[in-house]
Amino acid sequence: MTALASASPPARSLTLWFGIARPHILTIVFASTLTYGWIYSERFAPLIALIAVWDWFIVNFMNKAVDVEEDVHNGIAGAEAVKDHRRAVERTGWLMIALGLGAGLWVLPQIWPFRLVFTVIGLGYNYKFVPAIVKGRLGLSRLKEMYFFKNFGSSMLFTLSVFLYPLFGLELERSYPMSALLLSIAFFIPLELTYEIIYDLRDVLGDRALGVPTYPVVHGEARARQIIWGLILGSSIPLIVGALTGLLRLREWVVIAGCVQQALVVLVFLREGRRPSPRDCILITLIGAAQLFSYCAWVRLGLPLGS
Repeated sequence: MTALASASPPARSLTLWFGIARPHILTIVFASTLTYGWIYSERFAPLIALIAVWDWFIVNFMNKAVDVEEDVHNGIAGAEAVKDHRRAVERTGWLMIALGLGAGLWVLPQIWPFRLVFTVIGLGYNYKFVPAIVKGRLGLSRLKEMYFFKNFGSSMLFTLSVFLYPLFGLELERSYPMSALLLSIAFFIPLELTYEIIYDLRDVLGDRALGVPTYPVVHGEARARQIIWGLILGSSIPLIVGALTGLLRLREWVVIAGCVQQALVVLVFLREGRRPSPRDCILITLIGAAQLFSYCAWVRLGLPLGS
């Protein structure tokens, strides 16, 4: 009998919701959106950050139902419990999508179009309605099963929620410099992709068995680690360029500390070909969130981050 099966009902319920919600992902989404909202406006916008968390929760919620077999194979927390309630989880997800988008028209209509795009991409990650070449023929696939787009689709979700939600939610799209926005996004996407590949290294056995074309599956684990190092370097370049040219203020380029932190994470958690565990991935994500929260704490303490 597994530990999950022998657990008490409250413990089983907690495991189910922990597995579905993925609170570590929601934490870093909240921290990222809150941080960039302050960078744009010098004020915190927790409501916008919570909306981003809601949208990410739904994506995770639907993904847990759709990919339950893969998660069971990879030993993800709560996967067995989700499997027992798969249809209920999926139906609840569709209901939450409708309620969330409906409420969004009333609460913050200025970001509703971006939330709709977010929802479509999230559904495209989970369901087969994305046009693609499948076995040499034009057909339908999902982003999860498409090389490159599996990871890039997730980075687009982060771009929408972390950058565009607060920018348009605070109605700063006309006043905030486009150059600073693009340089910040060019920094964020490669760094976010390093997290995606670390998670793919965690799931490599299940992904390989199910034919999911992640970088570790397609290129091997050693090459995937090299890709991570390349992405960390690529992430730092826009910030360095922005700092040297004056296009980015201190508050905007100081986040290069995230690149340094991620390099240290790779040295510690991926040393000597070590494959990260589910617990490692949660800890790595929370470390990233902690750094963002430390940025916000610095601001709240009134310490300088540049005008």
